[in-house]
Amino acid sequence: MRHIGKLLIYVGWAATQLLLAQEPAEIEFGSIPVGKIHMAGFRLDSPTTIHIEAVGKGFDPSDYPPKNEYLDPNGMFVYAWIIDARTRELVWRMTSANTEKLPDSRVGRKFVGDLELPPGRYEVYFTAQKPRKSRYWNDRFPSLGKLLQRLLRGESPEDAGEETACYVRIRGLTEVYSAAEVHQFHQELKQKAVVALTADRNDMDLEVHFTLSREGKFRVYALGEGLDGEVYDYGWILSEDDQQKVWEMSYEQGEYAGGAGKNKLWAATLRLGPGTYSVHYVTDDSHSPEAWNANPPYDPEFWGILLTGVEGQYDPQSVRKPSLPQWVPVVKLRRVGNDEFVEEFLEVRQPVRVKIVAVGEGRDGEMFDYGWIEELSSGRVVWQMTYDDTRHAGGGRKNRIVETVITLPAGRYRINYVTDDSHAYANWNTTPPRNPSWWGIALFAQPRAIQDKLIQPITIATQQPVVQLVGIGNDQLVQEHFRLEKPTSLRVVALGEGMDGEMFDYGWIVDVRTGRTVWEMEYKRTHHAGGAGKNRLVDEVIQLPAGEYTLYYQTDDSHAYEDWNARPPRHPERWGIALYPVDAEDSSDIRVIRHTGVPENLIARIVGVGNHAHVRKIFQLDRDTRVRIYAIGEGSWDEMFDYGWIENRHTREVVWIMNYGYTHWAGGARKNRLVDTEITLPKGEYILHYVTDDSHSFGRWNASPPRDPQNYGISLYRVE
Repeated sequence: MRHIGKLLIYVGWAATQLLLAQEPAEIEFGSIPVGKIHMAGFRLDSPTTIHIEAVGKGFDPSDYPPKNEYLDPNGMFVYAWIIDARTRELVWRMTSANTEKLPDSRVGRKFVGDLELPPGRYEVYFTAQKPRKSRYWNDRFPSLGKLLQRLLRGESPEDAGEETACYVRIRGLTEVYSAAEVHQFHQELKQKAVVALTADRNDMDLEVHFTLSREGKFRVYALGEGLDGEVYDYGWILSEDDQQKVWEMSYEQGEYAGGAGKNKLWAATLRLGPGTYSVHYVTDDSHSPEAWNANPPYDPEFWGILLTGVEGQYDPQSVRKPSLPQWVPVVKLRRVGNDEFVEEFLEVRQPVRVKIVAVGEGRDGEMFDYGWIEELSSGRVVWQMTYDDTRHAGGGRKNRIVETVITLPAGRYRINYVTDDSHAYANWNTTPPRNPSWWGIALFAQPRAIQDKLIQPITIATQQPVVQLVGIGNDQLVQEHFRLEKPTSLRVVALGEGMDGEMFDYGWIVDVRTGRTVWEMEYKRTHHAGGAGKNRLVDEVIQLPAGEYTLYYQTDDSHAYEDWNARPPRHPERWGIALYPVDAEDSSDIRVIRHTGVPENLIARIVGVGNHAHVRKIFQLDRDTRVRIYAIGEGSWDEMFDYGWIENRHTREVVWIMNYGYTHWAGGARKNRLVDTEITLPKGEYILHYVTDDSHSFGRWNASPPRDPQNYGISLYRVE
């Protein structure tokens, strides 16, 4: 081929040529290495028919596999395309459908044709990528027959890498631009934009802010990566005034951006009011301009976000760079390793905005290494790192990060961070995040708030419980007695196991004098305690009158302290129940006692009854008496098997019996039955009876015991 009166410029490899001429001009790209993209531009001054001749590589449409977002739906892996430089839209590309297979070549394909284009500026791209497909399919399903046929013909599954001289030649152009000139044009477009975030490599986390003094209309043009319903290279726009997202690159809104199916394009028009905004863009550890792992998009130099104002509908003078508040660290719990729990305390004197940055581990909607903030006085969780609020933190997909701003009211707070037994700082089991040292949680405040001491770290002795039963393992029933010298407000913190409205590991409080349960850990009052969903926490304040009480905690045969069958809670060492004084001055009025006596109002009691028993106890009433009956036994299908009754000693009349219809569920197995009622007994002598059958009684349970097993039997109390 002769080039007369043309200037020959070598671009990249010696074999890749960009030819510029006076009239008519043309572009020619020669052979290209795998993984490279060559670029040039041209101008047309009038409607023109240009001539294109190109040889690339691709697969016959009949060989192409089912949809896979790693693949290019057009079937090529060495090919060229043209876009409009102003609109950034595709005007032509090589496809397996518009090319013909070359003779004596398994993958070589050729395009020859004319293209009519209006006046304007255009860009040409030519790329070679490693193919990501197998050609052994039939009717969109894997075909062993096709594989055998090709192997018999001597073809290798890797034959897509055969040598074929590839090139692109475009003729009939007014003017041609070199790659450097095209790149300069791109830079000019970005400089004119309100915001241009271009990600040119993997593992980037970009952020820029701007302020609007008046409302305006803007266009968003963004390119990123989305695969199987999730985005990996993506961005969003945040209102800094209220920390609300005003736009984001969601998978559902993304359109095909050319090349591999996972290349996505987002185009939108936004109306933004006065305020401060931040634009964010992040990339993961693969598939970016640094190194594409599949066919690149049609507009590879704009991988990122471009925000431009709509001419005539926004005022360029209203856009300025804000003087953003500087965030100064107040708490930094970072570089947290495996199996750690760390905490720090804060005091806030008046409402303060704080920025939270937390990095941890999460997958499938659940967090494993995460942080949270508790109000110290109540234990109420005021903020927690949930999976839905996080985004990819770079590296392995389970690395998650959350950055948010909240307002903390006046008060004292505990900042917590917990990790599980794998994948944490300095001990990763997959690729670490882009900022490994951030693993943990940090809180930041504005300098003025710190200077005025509106927020500051504090060192305090953690409030100690006055009564506690914690660190409780499986199959335990533990108790502690205490006395209140005056009416007292107590904070009850109980951590246990519950599911589907039922508690399996739980606590309760019994009034010793009356034998009544005055508080119980019910599922409906609990909330998630971190880890597995069945870890439940109740944290509430109760009022108790002066008197003696027994604190109980019971566990079943699985999932308790140091023997978990699912993920432990965020505070595993607190598995159990603890009582705290709401008012520190009340501590001296709460005393743990060794309870060895019996309640003063107890009339008679038969408890702790085993199998095959019939126990009797005689009691006498010297006057007509209101009596409370508290009995626990076994029953089902309207019949009682372990039960009690009261008999008049002289007349042998049964004056009361524990019928199934009077009972309700006593916790544990459904056959555990409880009756708690009052009757009036005339003056006289009586016999209290309790009988059991040959199974499921105190100490010999064949199913889950009741919540109050030590009172299995019957007790009578005088009602004052």
